[in-house]
Amino acid sequence: MPFHEPNHASISRQDLPMVGSHGERFAIGTIIVFSLLVAVPTIGSWCGWSTDCFSFLRHARFLAETGGFPAERVNVPPGYPALLAPLILLFGQTPVLAIRLLSMVAVTCSAVATYYLHRRRIGSRFAWFAGLLVAGSPVLLRLSFTPLSEPLFTAGVCLLLLRCQRWATQGVRGHRDAVFAGLATAAVVFIRTMGIAILPAMILAAWQLPDRSTRFRMGFVAALTLSTILPLAAWELRQSDYPTTFGYQHAWSHAREAEFTDSTGVTLQVERLARVGPKRLAALKALLIPGDLAWRLFQPPFDAPTTWLIGGGVIIVGIVLATTQRTASDVYLLITLSMLALWPYDEGTRFVVPLLPLVVAYPFVAAKRFQERVSRPAARVVLTAALSIWIVAHAAGLALCLARVPHDRDKQVALWNQITETARWQQSSIADDICTAILPEGDNTKLVLAGAAYLSRANIRYVDFLPGKPLEIGSAPINLALVHASLVEHVRERLDLIPASTHGNLTIMRPAPSLVRAASETKNPPARSTLAGGL
Repeated sequence: MPFHEPNHASISRQDLPMVGSHGERFAIGTIIVFSLLVAVPTIGSWCGWSTDCFSFLRHARFLAETGGFPAERVNVPPGYPALLAPLILLFGQTPVLAIRLLSMVAVTCSAVATYYLHRRRIGSRFAWFAGLLVAGSPVLLRLSFTPLSEPLFTAGVCLLLLRCQRWATQGVRGHRDAVFAGLATAAVVFIRTMGIAILPAMILAAWQLPDRSTRFRMGFVAALTLSTILPLAAWELRQSDYPTTFGYQHAWSHAREAEFTDSTGVTLQVERLARVGPKRLAALKALLIPGDLAWRLFQPPFDAPTTWLIGGGVIIVGIVLATTQRTASDVYLLITLSMLALWPYDEGTRFVVPLLPLVVAYPFVAAKRFQERVSRPAARVVLTAALSIWIVAHAAGLALCLARVPHDRDKQVALWNQITETARWQQSSIADDICTAILPEGDNTKLVLAGAAYLSRANIRYVDFLPGKPLEIGSAPINLALVHASLVEHVRERLDLIPASTHGNLTIMRPAPSLVRAASETKNPPARSTLAGGL
């Protein structure tokens, strides 16, 4: 392959062209072509669904129809709905194909950015392999099936880190660069709030600007910080006009119902670190090791040792690079992992996927360091064989993922048919009433109801049932409830609600006639705030 290895001893402005040598053009071209070859066959008028998808789509539709967000506290970052709103205007309320194409472009940009981010550190050949691994990552491919913000967020973070790299090699023209970078950073944070971790990394890159005085650096950092914080502060000011229902601050400082703990403060964070931290390490392992092929590494007795070996190895490499080279990408990775280690929600690899363009280069970093320090031919052969096996394993994992696409498509099409059928039932049974859905924790019915509520524009409040925990239903009376079939008898006994009609495993329940008469006579219907003992 006609790659040109850069001179690591000296860095000049010509060392980082967007399209330079023949080897560079070959690398970028093959990464783009490979990314398209992987993604295009999977694209169609279907996608994967999750409850978060419909939250994004609901706010995007409202923004497209009214030009603003609803007069309530918006429970999702506004950036992704703002990007989806034009697609809804052009292609209707479920622009599945357009969203899939947008995710494909974002994944391709992330793969190309991976090459540019790492070619100085590990060389053009290893950087090329890293870009191909991102383009063909089964984890990222499966996530791109679903209308979520992670593919766009990943591309945005990569572009910001490339900007930091450009500052180190080419410098800046003035404080105007800081303002533009700050606004771009705010835009990325608006797509996903966890992106605030990129700001300290960019500040570090700004403070290390070459050939600039301390006074200029201080002004540059101030302009960067203000232009990032001000748009975010404006959004928080808008949010403060509405009652606080749930927010990130509450999630950080209060135990969830499912955590079964009364701890607060530092004790709560320590408990979360012990419980959630290993899960984040396992997610890092899943980014680097294809679980479909090496499934034994994800099962006892190999699960825990390989999780600590691979996930812990990533953190150790990140710490070493951040302390020795002080690059923005490594600092961002460590800050993000520190935040995720204390975040109580667990959604598998979804939270760590934006770190893939950074993590994928670490095995090559370790290989390059080993190659530089060990000159024995036998050791180099073993190293080459290990990397080859790893890359081939990824290729095999990608092949298995692509082979399952028809099955995934049929499954999601069946789910969408169930959602549309439930939406028609909601339109005829619920009308404009405010409805409370009482469902078991983690039940898939919530996804069906969320999708149906989006299509039918029903107003549904979701309440999770947890055995042994009180069921928070608020102080307002329940005039209409959608109850899972397994909970009907409990609700009938505790809330004086009776079944009215059924649809699949859902039952519409309304107040008993005696309760309705009593409420109409007293004008003060009884209400209960919790159900003792979890129903």
